[in-house]
Amino acid sequence: MATEVSFQYQPLTADDSLRLVVLQPGNKGDNINCHLVHTRHCERPLYEALSYTWGSIENPREAYTNGGLMTIRQNFWDALQHLRSPHEQRVLWIDAICIDQHNIAERNHQVGQMRSIYSRAETVIVWLG
Repeated sequence: MATEVSFQYQPLTADDSLRLVVLQPGNKGDNINCHLVHTRHCERPLYEALSYTWGSIENPREAYTNGGLMTIRQNFWDALQHLRSPHEQRVLWIDAICIDQHNIAERNHQVGQMRSIYSRAETVIVWLG
């Protein structure tokens, strides 16, 4: 019987580095599949930023990320279900997944970059649930 592998973050390598999530196409109710990519502000990547309420930690869901499983909150899962296209990838910046929340130094640095991250986004999406 195969066991699922948990997702592991790779460290950001430069002060202007950030991760973007490439949300893979799918239909409502399908598993969430995404891929995290590293980029830098100086490369002027094209992405949308998602701002949402984190919601309760009860009833966690799972997303397949870079081949591993990541536990996410229900409200985040609902947002991804709603935002993904059935036919095209969507490139997003989402704090809960693009920042390694367990790495305090990275989290503090990335929070300091959030104004720049949101202002450089093509679109900012607000999800209230």
